[in-house]
Amino acid sequence: MELPPYKNGVFTASILKAFDEPIADENQDGKLSTSELRKYTYQKVTELTSGQQQPTTRAYNLDNDFIVY
Repeated sequence: MELPPYKNGVFTASILKAFDEPIADENQDGKLSTSELRKYTYQKVTELTSGQQQPTTRAYNLDNDFIVY
């Protein structure tokens, strides 16, 4: 879903915003892991689209948690 103020799809905009918002770094270690990025993105996309878009993840990807940023 694309919304004009974000100049991207909501999913992409949420990922990009995660790199700029300290709240995305849930454990405040100064690093952004895939699990933190996933959680933040899911919450932000659902919030920004009023539940009209809800990201999903393949179960086998959940075990691969690593630092993204």
